Amino acid sequence: MPGVTATVRELFRRLELQRIRYAVMRNYEHLPNIHDERLKRTTDIDLVIHSEDLPRWRQLVKRLAEDHEWDALAECDHWTQSGVRDHHIEAFRFYRCSPPEFLQVDVFHAYIAMGLPLMDEAEMLDGRIHDEARGLTHIDPRKETLYRLLQVHGLRASGSSPEKVDRYIDKIMAVYHSHDRGFRRLVGRYFGVFGKAALGALPANDYARFSTCMRWAKLYFAARFALGHPVQAARCVIARARENRERFVTRQCGFVVKICAASEEQRAVVRSVLDGLAQWNFVEEWSERASAGTGITPREHGVMEQGGLVVEWVEAREAQIHIGQTQVGRSGNASVELVRRALIERLIERHPVLYRECGSRVAQVS
Repeated sequence: MPGVTATVRELFRRLELQRIRYAVMRNYEHLPNIHDERLKRTTDIDLVIHSEDLPRWRQLVKRLAEDHEWDALAECDHWTQSGVRDHHIEAFRFYRCSPPEFLQVDVFHAYIAMGLPLMDEAEMLDGRIHDEARGLTHIDPRKETLYRLLQVHGLRASGSSPEKVDRYIDKIMAVYHSHDRGFRRLVGRYFGVFGKAALGALPANDYARFSTCMRWAKLYFAARFALGHPVQAARCVIARARENRERFVTRQCGFVVKICAASEEQRAVVRSVLDGLAQWNFVEEWSERASAGTGITPREHGVMEQGGLVVEWVEAREAQIHIGQTQVGRSGNASVELVRRALIERLIERHPVLYRECGSRVAQVS
């Protein structure tokens, strides 16, 4: 049975063989390895694919899941679904229960800034570079680095993930110190003098100036786009407001799973399994309900935004997963496989299944 690394390697081999118009958007330097040593977990693969090639892409991943003996392949129909092509993201998820393996490939169609397409798929694919050593094609690094400026600004504003911020800044500085005139022209083209000023603030570690200049740079881009494409800009902004409400509140990718686990020993097994699923990237994160039977809290909405699970401990009559006394031994080993399979099955059923291995459907723990 081929492992996840072999699947990733074959994925790119088939993409190249079938001449699908694609590019890896980021973090292609370590592919086909998708394990991030810094995060101690696996990561997603982000692609931009020409919209006309999506039917062939779906056939490719379905056949790949079958050939490499994955238990299931599902396509998310919750996260960032949009009638605006530039906003839309297709997320494809490969599942294997034993040994537990997961692979997610996200397909984008634009770089987005303030709800507007900074670059559409045609611009992103233009100038893509074939990496013969890795057997894949990736986006022009200058375009990737341009978008890193927006990511650094957003992450710093939210105060999250300082390690990721430092990593992105290092990548920006590598291009900056290369004195690539093409990159500096690109910054000026999209962000004007404000983008160039923001870029110049980074080597001096002047993050206050960087943040101020990036705010103006984004406004400069948005104003130019709105003046040149007023109808499209209005449509994008309206669509983005609706999408954000669905993504964060009304139609989230993640969900509440009701589990009956009578003893603390049983609950400890469930927690251990969920920690493992997060490490293998089956879920972004998970949490336990603070108060069962009440409304979803903002924290719980945040967990479910990108497919996380919120566990609610319930009585047997309400349970979706029921862990019986006979399934928890002293070591917990007997129950781990069953609990993991039941949770993975819930994740698979959440979305349309493109492929499922015959006989791979796992029974609910009961």
